[in-house]
Parts: sequence; structure tokens; C-alpha cells
Amino acid sequence: MSHRRNKRAPRPAPRAWELSVHLPCAWLRGWAGQVQGCPCEPSEPWPDCDVSRAKDLCLVCARGTAGGTTRWSWLACGNCRAVEKGLQEWLGIRVLPLGRHSIMNGVALRVAQASQEEADAFAVRFEGLSLGWDGLYDWGHAEARRLADAVVHGKPDVPLMVWQRTYPATVTASVDAYERFLGTPLPDGLKTQLRRTSVGA
Repeated sequence: MSHRRNKRAPRPAPRAWELSVHLPCAWLRGWAGQVQGCPCEPSEPWPDCDVSRAKDLCLVCARGTAGGTTRWSWLACGNCRAVEKGLQEWLGIRVLPLGRHSIMNGVALRVAQASQEEADAFAVRFEGLSLGWDGLYDWGHAEARRLADAVVHGKPDVPLMVWQRTYPATVTASVDAYERFLGTPLPDGLKTQLRRTSVGA
């Protein structure tokens, strides 16, 4: 099962321009091979796509990009996924549900072979996963909103390239976002390991 947020009814699509952060809502919109809308001006659904969006801001750091048109897309950028992987290896548990599909987050059920007990356990795990997705979406959009509010710009849209020059996607930014999300510092050893293996600090 996957988590998708295409709940609003389509409105007239915005004009086509380069993919940009729309400051009033802090979502990406513009031209991405097709017109990608935002909550302020949703676009028409894209044919043969699970999700009508080519890219979104990372739901952890709001600096890198993630997303895609399939249910198998990631909700976080490469740096944040590296932090998650490191945390999973360090703690032995999954911390944030960064996959759009439940299987990507380790929550799955072989329906035809499942016992009632297994089905009940899956339902409990999926409910917890849904709560995790909701919390991640709330955080990601609040984080993008926080950054957007600090942008001084004369137009309602900031080109993604400009946004990422202003707010570079680095492993340091991802670590900072994780620490603020979790409300606790990450282990020093893990941070050192991440910085040694990353391209951007």
C-alpha cells in the first residue's frame, strides 16, 4: 500500500515555467515535462502516473529533492536517506518512513497466504506507518514553510536552482533536520561517519 496526497479537486493549471518553489504554499510547481501544480493551483492528473508530480522538496530537510511519478518513489533526498540508513544500522530500527509505498518501509503482507493473526498484525503496523507518514508530511511542509518565510524575493515563485543555492542540500543540513525532528542529538560517531562518507558537508 502506498501513501499519496492528491486529494484536492483540480483547478485551472498555472502557466508553464521552470520548476520553482511557490512561496505562498512552499510546494514545487511549474513545468516538469508536464504542468506540475501545487495546493494553490492544482494541475490536471497526469496520464499513466501514480502521482502527478515529477519532483517535490525532501520531506525531511526541504532542501534536496525527492518524489516522482510512481508509488515506488522516495519522500526524502539522498542525504536524508543516508542519515536514515545510518540510524537504522546504528539503532537497529527504522526511524522515519521515507518510502512512498509501505513495502519500502518494511511493512508488507502476502494476502493470499496470510493468517488472520498476520493480517491483524499488518493492520496495526500499517496504522502506525500511516501516522508516521502524516507526521513526516506535516514536518516536511512546515520545514519548507519555515525556509520560504525567510526568502526575500520579489515574485511568488523561487526557481528550484535558486532555492538550492540559498539552501544547499548537504549531509550536515540533513543531520540538523533529523535532530530537530527527533528532538535529540544523533550519536557523534554516526555524524562523523556520515560526514566522512558524504560528498557535501
